[in-house]
Amino acid sequence: MISLFVNLILITVEELIYQECVLLIMSKSTIVFIIAILVMIVGVYVLISSGELIYLGTNYDDMSTTELRGIATDWNYRDLQRNYDEYVGKVIFIEGTVYYTQKNMNSITICTGTSMSESNCDPMFITTNGNYLEKDEISGFVEFAGVSGVVDSSKEYPDAKDIRLVCSNC
Repeated sequence: MISLFVNLILITVEELIYQECVLLIMSKSTIVFIIAILVMIVGVYVLISSGELIYLGTNYDDMSTTELRGIATDWNYRDLQRNYDEYVGKVIFIEGTVYYTQKNMNSITICTGTSMSESNCDPMFITTNGNYLEKDEISGFVEFAGVSGVVDSSKEYPDAKDIRLVCSNC
């Protein structure tokens, strides 16, 4: 009888040890999980504060002209066409003459570069909410969006979104 009682106690003690080990293992994995979450949160915070996150859109409205000038990327027309993927999302400064407007699409086409005549220009599409007319002289900052094709043509032209444009003859 005593041996039965001792065996019962031993079995009970073994089960308690086993349950404590399981709890201990669960606790360790829970602690590891919590530490992993904290490391990820700190990592995201560091990325956000360093500005190294992938471009998710910037509110340029709060930036001064000096700040925009400071982040603007140097560019030339042929490089925009040839290596457009390197410029997507970058701020560039443009100058040109409006030679075509599409108000229903909030879009204008400007001649950029040294020649501002329609027959010999470097065209650029700009999405804008501005009320520009043909022959308006504009300059300012745009966000480069890539290249877009022209209907019934194999040509592709730089495409940008208005950040801050000024018309000098409006």
